[in-house]
Amino acid sequence: MTQGELVELRVDAALDSLPLVRTMAGAVAMRADYDIDAIADLKLVADEICTMLIRRAVPGGRLCGRFSLLPRSLTFGVSVAVTDTAPIRPDTLGWRLLTALVDSIATTVRTDSGQAQLVIEVLMARKSGVL
Repeated sequence: MTQGELVELRVDAALDSLPLVRTMAGAVAMRADYDIDAIADLKLVADEICTMLIRRAVPGGRLCGRFSLLPRSLTFGVSVAVTDTAPIRPDTLGWRLLTALVDSIATTVRTDSGQAQLVIEVLMARKSGVL
């Protein structure tokens, strides 16, 4: 995977889509030459983010995941159409897991398309090696 490369994945907002998202996360991290621990972390992060969003997705909705390679880090953002725009609670186990595994995390709600979209984006810096 080269710097600036973007990989996007759209799947049904359903729990049975999680294996595909995890596989894609692992493949992207592997191509970016992340170590085995970082690959496992990214797969876990992708799984947790998507699970959070699936629980809030409108029926029949789709998850849109986007991986982007930066000079010394990787970003992963996921969005889904929602009816409940309440903030994600930071005191949940899932949120605490995410904050422990990533270098930065942000949530936003976009309403520019007429349907509210909840977005979670994380950044994972490389711990060693050169990207």
